Amino acid sequence: MEAYIYILMSLGIFSFFRKSKPVICISFLLLLIVGGLRDFSVGTDTLNYLRLYEFGDNTSFMKGFEWGYTLIQQFVYFYVGDYTYLVFIQMFLILLFFYIFILRESDNPLFSVFCFVGLYYWLYALNTTRQYLAIPLVLIGFSYLNQDKVKHFIGFVLLAMLFHTSAFFALVILILRKDIFSIFLGKGVLILSFVIGLTPLIPVLLSVFVTLFDMLGLEGFSMYLSDTSDYRIEGFSLSRCLLTIYGCLVLLLLDSKLLYVRIFIFGIILLNLFAFQPDVARLAQFFVCIQIVLIPNIPLYIRNEKNVFPLQLVSVLYMVITFFYLLNANVGEVVPYKFNQDIHLW
Repeated sequence: MEAYIYILMSLGIFSFFRKSKPVICISFLLLLIVGGLRDFSVGTDTLNYLRLYEFGDNTSFMKGFEWGYTLIQQFVYFYVGDYTYLVFIQMFLILLFFYIFILRESDNPLFSVFCFVGLYYWLYALNTTRQYLAIPLVLIGFSYLNQDKVKHFIGFVLLAMLFHTSAFFALVILILRKDIFSIFLGKGVLILSFVIGLTPLIPVLLSVFVTLFDMLGLEGFSMYLSDTSDYRIEGFSLSRCLLTIYGCLVLLLLDSKLLYVRIFIFGIILLNLFAFQPDVARLAQFFVCIQIVLIPNIPLYIRNEKNVFPLQLVSVLYMVITFFYLLNANVGEVVPYKFNQDIHLW
């Protein structure tokens, strides 16, 4: 746990350097070394992917994975051989994609990197590898959509789907960016979604969609909506509560017509409504991850400049609480951290 805290503190100091290229490179290498050379016990899925990797000479087991991930895994298996390389390459690509998005869109790239770790996304990436290869590609797509380059956006979503099929759901933003749908992204709906997420209403409705997707032959999507009969209250309600409150502050102080604000709010609503079903709730990360540039760009988006410092201060406090809450709960099983003792990179 201490390793992650030291990294967060270091990135907090780095954020004062804003756009310093040397410091940006140092932050990249720091996250790459710690994340890419981790022990296989760090991250719930790291060992699971290792077990699948060991059957790499039998391509039939890969049919459940997307082509992009399959290509990377098969390349490492046949031409490199050591699973350590796969973990390292995956972390390199995840960071590369995120940094491309950050450098494209953030007014303070190093603050964005701090947000990337402080909001726990880097630690999620140690676990849900395939999705976190897809998420930054979707974010890059959002940056093009923000410039009304719809074809570029769709292209990056399709590219993201090569790593995680669920990236398809990002296309809903093409509809929600229309002003006519702004009524569904207000503070009232945001708060209501949190309340509804604590009731069994959504599981009942989801069962209908499971049937519909199956009828349409979309088994790949219906699997995310399955297992809805056993309702349970999601365990991370405190983090969702903080996220919802912060979302209300964003709507109150920032321009709600901004695309990135709408993406963020939609992500919170999605997370609240489907919190009982982790596989579905994970889809929200394609949208709430936009925070890593939304927060540093507060001075550009805020309505009243007098509120810049208070909102940024609240943002940092919100991040720190979220980070320590999730880390203490060991979400993703990233604690304890250990370096790989059998590194064979050279």
